[in-house]
Order: sequence, then structure tokens, then C-alpha cells
Amino acid sequence: MVLLAEALRGEGHAVRLLINADHHRRAAAFEVETVTVGRFGEVLRLSEVGAAWRARAPLKLAGALRRLYDTLSASLCEVLQAMAREIEEADLVVYNPLSYFAGVLAQSRGIPSVQVTYTPNFPSRHAASFLVGGGDLGGVLNRLSYQSARVLPLLARGGVRRFEALSGGARRLPLSAHPDTLSRAVSTQLLAFSPALSPDDGAWPRGAVATGFWRAPPRGGEGLPDHLKAFLAEGEPPLFIGFGSVIADSQRITRVVLAALRIWGGRAILGNVGAGALDVPAWPCPRIATVGAVDYDLLFPHVAGVVHHGGAGTTAAVLSHARPSVVVASTGEQRYWGNRLAAAGAAEAPLWLWRLRPEELAARIAALHSDPALRAGAARLSADLRGEPGLAGAVAVIERLAGIGADNDVGTPDGRNVALGRAA
Repeated sequence: MVLLAEALRGEGHAVRLLINADHHRRAAAFEVETVTVGRFGEVLRLSEVGAAWRARAPLKLAGALRRLYDTLSASLCEVLQAMAREIEEADLVVYNPLSYFAGVLAQSRGIPSVQVTYTPNFPSRHAASFLVGGGDLGGVLNRLSYQSARVLPLLARGGVRRFEALSGGARRLPLSAHPDTLSRAVSTQLLAFSPALSPDDGAWPRGAVATGFWRAPPRGGEGLPDHLKAFLAEGEPPLFIGFGSVIADSQRITRVVLAALRIWGGRAILGNVGAGALDVPAWPCPRIATVGAVDYDLLFPHVAGVVHHGGAGTTAAVLSHARPSVVVASTGEQRYWGNRLAAAGAAEAPLWLWRLRPEELAARIAALHSDPALRAGAARLSADLRGEPGLAGAVAVIERLAGIGADNDVGTPDGRNVALGRAA
């Protein structure tokens, strides 16, 4: 969402980004005015639930869950109060699916709203929800899988009730409606992914606009680190292996990756940043280099392929440079994108992170490195992506809704306020 906020600001719009405090550091790299609220990630990290579960102590677990629920409810109430304050001053509201109450609050003020979806989750008889990987479970089970989103209102009940009480009953939020149904009823649907990779199967709502993936514009910088430049110059293009947003046992995954590379025998760059950082020991190995935070747009033109977790952003970056993938997923959403890459011929079927074996990973890496069909599939998708508007298309949709786009015979922005919500 921060990319959209920056793009709108670049067009002259006044933008405020309501953001979870856990993501404040990431947003600080952009020149966007932020309102920081809630610390859901920190609350979960400090929770006693994990320790009670590992200790197999039912009473302690029950107490820890109760305290966690109360803390999260108080944080959600704080988020809803901030959201309501920001929407009171806005002319248009943009939000993500976890902040779906923003659409209701915008409707109560009589202003337009936009829900931004990064992965399709529209009830379909052809495919299950991405929360369970997006495969075909059969017509009935496919449709039932989308009911999993009903857990959100249940988890939000405590925070919503506090928010309503503090408003003196002036604001009521529906807890019985399905979040997706509610959002489609009150908001324009903006799909921030590529229809070339994930086409409409007939389930998309009328009026939904797919812009293609949103990519950050090129930024000035120092380029690749010197040690990486030297490594790239020493031999054939290596693979890049990184699981940037995965939360996993990094030591075990590192052992599996290193064993797979020994079996395969080729060159690789290992990503060493984020929750999924590979825990690589410091020893000299001429076939392996490591790197921390790196601009993918600078690195990926120099690699033969990418082994990654299947996040939407990483998938878009890999395809933008026409590189084939090996997807090692840890969530249903990541598996969904891995399945879409496989269907398009740019990867084989995704692997599950927790079942990853060195021999299996080595075989996938060998195929990625040598199979021309995978490179051709990635090249086809890359060409399709280049024809999609991306962020520029999203800005155009929002300006039209705000009454200042080309369809309204207004040539320049008029300074209307746009509130962007991704706090939950």
C-alpha cells in the first residue's frame, strides 16, 4: 500500500497512510505521511501462548489465550478509532482486506472507497480459496473454502464492541456479514496483481479492475555490493535463493539448502535478510555468496533463476526479469502463486517448506537451471506483465472515483485527501 501512497503523492494528492506500528520502519523509507497505530506483531511475539503450548499446560494455555485476545482487542479498538478519525477528514478511502471495516466507515460518511486485493479470493466453483492453496477441491469444497474468512469477524468481536461502546453507540459495525461480501457491496475492487498470471475464472465481481502487479519505480543508489559484483564476474550466472518474509526454522532450512547445493554442484547467492534469512555459517566457499538487503531489480538480471517463497511481490520481481522459479511455500497464499507460476509454465509445482528435502530441492534447481521450457514460460509472462499499467492504472482508477480523472474532464489533481488504510 505504501507504493500506492507514494504514487498518489507524486501526482499531487494529499495522502495519509494509517499503518501498523510493526511496519513503520518499512514505510519510513518513503516520503509519505503516516499515522502509526497498533502493534499486532509485537503482541504476538511477546505472547505466552507458544510457551504454554510447548509445555502442554492446558490451564496456562487457556489463560495465555485469554490475555492475548484481550490485548489484541484493545489494539484493534485503537486501530478502529484512528481509522474513524482519518476517514472523517478524507475524500476517498483505500484499504486492504484485513481493514475491511474501513469500507463501512467510508459508506457511513457518504464517500467512495476502494478495497485493494493482492491475491484473488472471490468465491469460485473452479478453485479453492488461496488460504488453502488455491487448488481445485471440487465445486462444493471450493466454495466452502471461502467461508474461512468468517473467522475475521469472530476474532474482531472484542475490539469492535469496545470501539462501539466508546463511540456511545454512534458507530455500529456489522459482525455477521462475510468480510468479502461486505467489501464488495460498499467498495470498488482494485486488484493489484496480473490477470495474465491469475486470470478471471468468472468469479470476479462486476466492475473489478486488475491493474497488474505494483512495482516500485527505479531508485538511485550505490548498486550491488562489491563482493557480489566480483562473485558474478567469476563464473556463469548463479541462482538466487531467498525466503524474505518466511517465518521458519532458519537453521534447518539452511542445512537443507546447503545440502541441495552440494548435490547440484552449481553457483548460488543466498539471501540473508528478513524473517526467512538463511543462517549461513561464515566459511569460504567459491560457489556460494551471501547478501543482505538488495535491490532485486539490480540483481535479478544477473541470475539464472530464483528459488523463493512465492510472495506476490517477489513473484512479480522475478517475472519482471523473465526468470524461472522454484517456489518453496509456507502459506496458502504463497502456494497459490506457486501454482499459478506452474500453470503458466514458469515453474514446476511448488514445494512445501516444512517438508523440504535436499534431494527434491536439488532436482528442482537442476531443472530450473537447464529446462528451456521454464525459461520460455517466464519470458512469455514477463512480456504480458510489461503491457499492464500497474501503479499508474491504480492511480487512474482512484482519481476517476474521486472525480478528478480524465473521465471527468479534470486535467490536474485538486488536492483532495486520500486516506490509505492497512493498519490491521
